[in-house]
Order: sequence, then C-alpha cells, then structure tokens
Amino acid sequence: MTISALPRGAASSQVAAQRQFLQRAAMLAIAGGVFFTSYLSWRPFEELFTLSDALFCMGFGLLLAAGRLPIQPFGHMTAAWLLAFAMMISALFISSLVNGDATRWLTVALQYGFALVLLPLLLMADSEDDLLLFGRALVAGVTAMEAFGILVYFFYAGSYADMQKFGPEFITGGRRLGAFLADGNWNGVVIAMTLPYVIHLRRRRAIGLYAAVIATGILGTGLVLAASFTAFAAAVLSLLIYAIVAGAWLSPRMIAAGAIPVAAVLSFGVTLPEAFGRRVAPALQHGDIEQAGTFVGRMDLVREAWEMIDHTSLLGLGVDQFRVVSIEHAPVHQIYLLLWTEGGIFALMGWLLMVFLLIATAAMAVRRDRGDAGLALAVSSTFLIASTASPHMYSRHWLVPVIIAMGFATSARQRATKGNAT
Repeated sequence: MTISALPRGAASSQVAAQRQFLQRAAMLAIAGGVFFTSYLSWRPFEELFTLSDALFCMGFGLLLAAGRLPIQPFGHMTAAWLLAFAMMISALFISSLVNGDATRWLTVALQYGFALVLLPLLLMADSEDDLLLFGRALVAGVTAMEAFGILVYFFYAGSYADMQKFGPEFITGGRRLGAFLADGNWNGVVIAMTLPYVIHLRRRRAIGLYAAVIATGILGTGLVLAASFTAFAAAVLSLLIYAIVAGAWLSPRMIAAGAIPVAAVLSFGVTLPEAFGRRVAPALQHGDIEQAGTFVGRMDLVREAWEMIDHTSLLGLGVDQFRVVSIEHAPVHQIYLLLWTEGGIFALMGWLLMVFLLIATAAMAVRRDRGDAGLALAVSSTFLIASTASPHMYSRHWLVPVIIAMGFATSARQRATKGNAT
C-alpha cells in the first residue's frame, strides 16, 4: 500500500516518521563529519575535500530531504552574516578579475562558501541535544587523533621518512606532532579550541569525570608535542576566559585526578620534548616572543604586506597573488593583511564584520547562559589568535569548533525566548 492509499492521518504520521528518521540520520552524519574535522590528510585529492566534508554533504542532503534545514542559523543576524560574506567574496572576485586569476578565485570562493555558509546551516542546530552530540564528537575525534599521535611519537622508532606513512608531516622533521593535520601549529590550535569543550561538556554532565580527565591529559600532552607557542598561549587564555565568564573552575577532585598521572610520568624521569624546549620554553622563560618558533620569518612577511597596502586599498592583487609578488614567494600568515592586499579594503571589511558578529553572538549569550557564552568566547578567542598567524582560514578545522560554539550561544538565546514566551 502506498502512502497516498493510506488514510490521511496515517499517511501524515508515516511522513512525519520518515522525516524524523532522515533528520536523525543527518545528525549522525554531521556528527561523523565533526569527528573527522581535523583529519585533513584523509582525502583522495590534492584539493581540500576530506572525509569530513563528504559526511557534511551527506548530512546536508538528508536534512534537505527531511525538510529540516534551518535558514537563519544566526537568527536575526543571519542577513548581516551573509552580507559580510558577500562583501568579502565579491571584493576578492573583482580584484582577481582585474589583477589576478579568476579561476583561482572560484576555488577559494567555494571553500569559503562551504565553511562560512553551509556549515552554520548544519552545525548551529536548534536542539541542545544535537549540539551536545556535536561537542562530544569534536572532543572524541581530536582526542583519538592525539592519542594515536602520542603512541606513534613515543613508541614508533621509524625515521622521519617512515613517519610519512601515517600522513604528511605526521611527525615533522623538527620532531613536532602534526598528526593528521600535517602541521604542528595547526594541531596545537585545534587542541586549544577543543580543551574548553571538555570543561563545558563536563559542566553540562555530558561526559563523565574520568572521561574528561583522560581527554584533558591526552590533549595536554598533544599540545606539548605540537610545540607551538601560539597554540600554547591560546590554550591558556581560552581556558582562563571560560573560567571567568562561565564561573566554572576545575574542581579539586578533577585537578587531583589529572595531577596523579602527570606526577607518575615525571617520576620516571621523562623530560619535555626537544621541540617544545627549543620553540616554546625560551619564550615563556624570557618573555621574548621573538624566540617563539618562526616568529621572525612571519614578521618579515607582515612588513612586506604593510608596504603593499598603499597600492591595494580599493583593488587588491587577486586571490593567491601575494605569494607571486612576495620576495619570500609565500602568503603572509595574517589573514587580515592577506585579505587587504589580495582583495582590498572591502574584503577586509567583510571579514571584520563576520568576526564582529561572532563576538557579538557570544557576548549576547552572557545574560542567558554564562557557560554557553564562555565556551563561545573561549573558542573564538583562539580562532582570533590563530587568524593573526595564518593565511586563508577556510579549512574546516578552523571553523567547525567556532560554529558549534556559536550554536551553543544562539541556543541560549532561543531557550531564553521560549522561557519568556511561556
């Protein structure tokens, strides 16, 4: 018997059940995408389309079939978000059309569209249960990756070339843990954005105490092995922001549970990895950021970009053209200057407006739920720090943690609205 042959009430119930099934399947696919967000080397092509992206596309299709795709993820600020995105992408297009390569613009536009338009539709769920599912998937995915990386780092005796079978730069030539992100700095930043989730999920009783302790220990070890001063500073700052805003400091029991394994490891005479001692420890000891990693080289690119700004105020060089004209033949690792030089002032204004909307979304949640607001502010602070030391930031490992955190912030607003309505 077809649906049309059923009584109207029975048919509508069956359709509702099918839609509910599709929506649940979509949530699981999206959660799988979140789990594998940081597994960037898990992709069949050189272009940035990973296993995680495939799962996100699957979730999008299922939500579309279920008729449950939200159209205003940022609520009343969605229009402003789309306007800012359009401003940035249009400025990059005009600059690329006049001075650069329009085909390269298309690739970057698609990547930014996926990250800044599609992902908010998928990840800023109305259901708090779905947000908690995404948060747990993020923590589980990053923790599993770091646990595997730690095992390889300490127990696999292969050479640098041998390490590459796990993925490019899984362990870098400088003995830093890049994991499946293929970069020590990126790996460290992902850890810094994940740590506040562990505390927040524990505060919500979404994960157990021992799971939180184990995850924190693994992530902390991974952070040290990544040997990134930027990530280390961002992790400390983000946890401090969360503690202040949410009013949720670690309990003595959790601190003690985390300190016991650390003390046990130190008792065996284990020392800090050489990469951490070389790149991070001197900057912490002497308060001199110039001793932190590749800071000097990056500042040379920043100075070069500043010199170009006078000629790119309205019309930029075009997407990916900075590396062409640069003396170093590399993009400036500072997205604000990169957008200004490649897309002109309007591309920069579009990006700054999106950053402002992220901060505003997080800040407006403070009066409704300090925990959700603290998570959003903590994660976005790490994102902002990373953006001052990174080129284009359309890779999903930058934005998935931020967007989920914004989902918690907007969820707090919706809960307050419903409470006032009742």
